[in-house]
Amino acid sequence: MKKRKLIELSVLKYYKTTKGPNFNVVRSKKPTDLTSEMIQTGSWKTTTFKPYNYNSLGKEISVGNLHPLLKVRTQFREILLEMGYLLKIFEKISIFSKKMR
Repeated sequence: MKKRKLIELSVLKYYKTTKGPNFNVVRSKKPTDLTSEMIQTGSWKTTTFKPYNYNSLGKEISVGNLHPLLKVRTQFREILLEMGYLLKIFEKISIFSKKMR
């Protein structure tokens, strides 16, 4: 029956989920930092804090800025390329030419 393509094989996967020991109906965010209010009220003793991830890479730092003339040059290049001009590079001299159709 498989050869005549009357039967199609498929794989079904089922997962069973159960309530764990930390199950809660209402979601609450765990605080990450200790604040002065927590110290004054004493609530830091009973709250559970979010664990720190020391293996994360963190944010990328943007270093430096482009020169304003370089920004203008790239904007002109993008505009001309969108208009249909081709970019030809001859030994550090870039020349725009219109597409021949």
